[in-house]
Amino acid sequence: MATQAVVGNGKTGITIIDSLRQIDPDKNIALIAVGKLSTRVDIVRFYDSYIQYLQKYGDVSEKQNPYDSATKNLLFATGYCDEKTRSKWHSVLKEIENSEYTKILRK
Repeated sequence: MATQAVVGNGKTGITIIDSLRQIDPDKNIALIAVGKLSTRVDIVRFYDSYIQYLQKYGDVSEKQNPYDSATKNLLFATGYCDEKTRSKWHSVLKEIENSEYTKILRK
């Protein structure tokens, strides 16, 4: 299950969302993720978990269209980062959006 993606600390049961939430429980999770995650693997894991997070906890529009909402939220969050971080996230998000896996899930 994607929400069970474990962060590099290796603690079982601690999801990537939970781990990031511990950094600042009051801050938007997309902003935290963009500021802390830098590898392709971590970004993809976060994206998968974030989709499920939005389906469960998002507002009505996020629950109805979690993929577009996740991408939109994350692209917005990259506006607060340096160019290197923004470029990395944009590249990985574009890859995710264009993947056959994502196209199948959206149907």
